[in-house]
Amino acid sequence: QASTYAPIRVTAGQLNAAMGTAGVQILFTNAGPTECLLQGYPGVALAGADHQQVGTDAARRPATIPLLALAPGGQGAAQFLVANGTGYEPPTATPCSQAPVAGLRVYAPGSRKLVFVPAPLQVCTGVRPTIGPVEAPGSTS
Repeated sequence: QASTYAPIRVTAGQLNAAMGTAGVQILFTNAGPTECLLQGYPGVALAGADHQQVGTDAARRPATIPLLALAPGGQGAAQFLVANGTGYEPPTATPCSQAPVAGLRVYAPGSRKLVFVPAPLQVCTGVRPTIGPVEAPGSTS
């Protein structure tokens, strides 16, 4: 995981839900005046209203990890997925106990700065969420 020094703004993009899963596109925007490089997986966990972590950190989904060169204002995105217990559930799924969360605790790749990102979701507790690497927006990992 790597990132060159630049102020990175972290926000929630589109929230989706389908087939028993809720998804949040986490956006990483270069808020600095010069190009920066961004590569790797963000650290992500669910958070309650008090911004404290709920459950375990998201597991990394295997994928090719691109190196993004972000111009000022440029964006990268990572897809966060978690079971929400609505709609389709495979017969072998872990039983779902639903609970609301207020958002996500996010570290950009290569950063030690924790950011709370508001993203109200209904999730299954006890089911580990997953995260893909930071990619160009519109990619599908």
